[in-house]
Amino acid sequence: MSSFEAGFGRVEITPHNMNLPLLGYGTREHGTRIGNAQAVHDPLWARAMAVRQGDAAWALCALDLVGVDAQTVAQVRGQVAQRTGLKPEAILISTIHTHSGPRAQEAANWNRPFSTLVADAIVEAWEGRRPAQAACGAGVLYGHSINRRWLDRPVDPGVGVLRVDTVTGELLGVVVNFGLHAVVLGGDNLLISADYVGYARDQVEKVMGGTCLFTNGGGADVNPLTQTVRRQLAEGRPFVTMTEAHYYGEGPDPIYIEERKGGTFAEAEDLGRAVGQEVTRVALGLRTAPPDGTPWSAQAWVNRLDQGEDLIETQAMGVGNWALVSQPGEVFVETALAIKARLREFGYPYPWLVSYANDWQGYLVPEAAYREGGYEVERARTKGQSPKLQERLWAGISPLLPRHPAA
Repeated sequence: MSSFEAGFGRVEITPHNMNLPLLGYGTREHGTRIGNAQAVHDPLWARAMAVRQGDAAWALCALDLVGVDAQTVAQVRGQVAQRTGLKPEAILISTIHTHSGPRAQEAANWNRPFSTLVADAIVEAWEGRRPAQAACGAGVLYGHSINRRWLDRPVDPGVGVLRVDTVTGELLGVVVNFGLHAVVLGGDNLLISADYVGYARDQVEKVMGGTCLFTNGGGADVNPLTQTVRRQLAEGRPFVTMTEAHYYGEGPDPIYIEERKGGTFAEAEDLGRAVGQEVTRVALGLRTAPPDGTPWSAQAWVNRLDQGEDLIETQAMGVGNWALVSQPGEVFVETALAIKARLREFGYPYPWLVSYANDWQGYLVPEAAYREGGYEVERARTKGQSPKLQERLWAGISPLLPRHPAA
């Protein structure tokens, strides 16, 4: 039987040129332009992992952007397929969802085609494959996130960790899954940054080495609970969420959670360190071994519209006792928890939901939320999303999921 192989790659995607828009906030204003990047605080990356066992292979890539469009994904997939032989449908490209990064379609940001930069990272991972073994684990991180629609609703504290070593025990990389908006830095920040995610990866790599690749989970309705937010909650003023729900009364001068201003890099570092420490704790406790099953991937196309038809992609992949399902936009925490529970029913004890993958379709709202309304729902309605979209996405991908051999 063919041996399991894995490799990691990374290529810097920090814009070469400034004075172009940062994405993520409609409230950014600077001079006569909206949201211009003024300088680089910390670099942005495309990080990738590629695996192969015999004829089975896939690649996972994460970009330091708020989102990536389907056209760019298609361009990257085409280049990687041509250079490696990987099937385009076996390549997953997600983003960390930083609100302090550029627009992928804005070609003037870079002196090289952006799709080529991303393809280079995946090709580097593919060409750097070595005989490997893996282990997956889970931790939890409480006290650093808050449900931004309903303060008394859940967040997902789960921290998923996939550790990959060579067969001689040398660490190749760590892949992370955690559902939390990368919005420590608010709309008043005009410096390019990977937000708390960059600090988290740095923490892991400082302690363990290798390459750390971060994927965002079900965080569409989850914001960082930073010192700034804690202070706002303690001020005694009314607090208004993304659903216009009022907490602590309805007096004058309320604080709106959607007004993301005042976040600091020190707060981003504090949160990133907390995430990184939990990842490291999990990863150091794992003992890698050859996966009990070959790598697999699946792809389905689903109509997103309430009226008419426009197909969007949901993708899944896994190896051994680990599996993920991805969706092309912002996924609510309740959806992520439900999908993870369903993946466990397929026999995968370490299930992930990866958001912001392979396209940017805004908020992929669960049906129950439509009755409650709020910012995310209104944005979904503007795009014509069907209230049945989450039901359709699961119905599309679930028949293609293999059961874990041990299930």
